[in-house]
Amino acid sequence: MGRNGSEGIKHRVGDNIRRRRQVLKLSQDQVAEALGVTQAQVVKYEKGTSQLQLSKLDVLVKVLKTDANQLMGFDPQPPADLAPWAVDAVRNLMQISDPARQSIVDLIEALADLAP
Repeated sequence: MGRNGSEGIKHRVGDNIRRRRQVLKLSQDQVAEALGVTQAQVVKYEKGTSQLQLSKLDVLVKVLKTDANQLMGFDPQPPADLAPWAVDAVRNLMQISDPARQSIVDLIEALADLAP
C-alpha cells in the first residue's frame, strides 16, 4: 500500500511531528517522556509505522507548541493578499512561548498606536 489513505496520513503526521520536534530542538526522549511512551514509540510515530493514539494528541500538541490541524497537515493557507514577510513574521511569532509572544504583540500594538 502506498502513501495514500490511512498510511499516507500516518506518514504525513509522522513527518510533521519530526519536523516540529527538530524545530524546537527537542529530543525523541524528551517527547517520549512527556507522552509516557518509549523513545522507540516516538520513532514509530515519526516514521509513520505506528498511529498516534488520540489520547496522546493533547499532550503532544502542547509539547510541540502547535495544534492538531498543523500536525495533521491541515494548516490553512494565509490570505492571498498577505505579504510574504507578514506570513513569515506570524510563523516565527508562533514559535515563541505565550508570555513572550504576548509581550511582542503588545509592543507592536503600542508602536502602531504611535504611527502617524
